[in-house]
Amino acid sequence: MILSLDDMRKKEVIDIATGERMGFVSDVRIDIENCRAVDFAVCGKFSLLSPFGRDGVRIPFSDIKTVGEDIILVRRQQSAVNHKFGDGTISETL
Repeated sequence: MILSLDDMRKKEVIDIATGERMGFVSDVRIDIENCRAVDFAVCGKFSLLSPFGRDGVRIPFSDIKTVGEDIILVRRQQSAVNHKFGDGTISETL
């Protein structure tokens, strides 16, 4: 299956282990040297603790279990990394 970033952004991401509705895909990171997609970012809801940013998570592509017409089912591993998303850019929370 081939998906564009635009197609992925329209799909809601759900963790099948917890049933958590995580949000929608907001970004994809690609390893140019090895020609492979590394992970994708999911923006969650706006955080009350950070009114100017969103909480989110990066999920490795290896965690994807199923891609449906309007959802992506994942089983998150320990490798998922929490991030803060602000003004359309992504940066790691330190």
